[in-house]
Amino acid sequence: MKRAFLFAHPAAHSLSPRMHNAAFQWIGMDGVYQAVDIEPSCLGKALLRLKEPEVIGANLSLPHKEAVIPFLDEIEPVAKRIGAVNTLMRRDGKLMGTNTDADGFYQSLLEGGYQPQGVALILGAGGAARAAVHALSQAGLTIWIQNRTPSRAEHLLESMQVEGRVFATQEEIPFKEVGLLVNSSSAGLSNPQESPLTVPFPELQAGATVYDMVYKPLYTRLLLEAQEHGYNTVTGIGMLVHQARLAFERWTGQAVPASVMFDAVKDTLQ
Repeated sequence: MKRAFLFAHPAAHSLSPRMHNAAFQWIGMDGVYQAVDIEPSCLGKALLRLKEPEVIGANLSLPHKEAVIPFLDEIEPVAKRIGAVNTLMRRDGKLMGTNTDADGFYQSLLEGGYQPQGVALILGAGGAARAAVHALSQAGLTIWIQNRTPSRAEHLLESMQVEGRVFATQEEIPFKEVGLLVNSSSAGLSNPQESPLTVPFPELQAGATVYDMVYKPLYTRLLLEAQEHGYNTVTGIGMLVHQARLAFERWTGQAVPASVMFDAVKDTLQ
């Protein structure tokens, strides 16, 4: 039996086992995917599991995406630029890391009807923001970041060698130039009534898209307000599904339709 893991802390809430086990079943492979709660101090020991012959790979979530890098033999360029690894593979005895978050984000964005225009405004400056910055800068968009700690956002842009603007408060933002608004912060995750900022929605560009990486609840306050003003909205579940689909393909060499993974989790979404 083939095996794959998610290493996270905490891990019990993860939807990844549902998605990957459905994918194993769809391709007819005898395999199992397990989410394991790994405390930060135990990460190195946990990675030894990947040397077992039946293990084909692993995913990483908070707080391990950056901490894992010193343990790896090789890091693919996309992960190196983002500064975070979410997928591990074993090749010729070497432990390799990559990042499927950026491609997963952008594919879900396009599937959601996004038409590139204007400036991309990203809320937050953490690991998820890095994935969005990579994808959007590769697509040629101008990047703006709004973060309560401007120095963190400035470091993000500098370390990724991306030109852009940083705003400490929303009052500074010229919203009329924004064609894409991305929430990469956790606002709305624990409290559906919370919003990352009070957006003056009538001021966004006509036809703008609002994207929220939070997927539980599926429709956050930010997205509901955007819909009320007629803007295109994209939920975060697509990013979760696509990053998982891309990781699974790296491990098995087989492509699985995104619908297979989405159907495995849709009953958990609200």
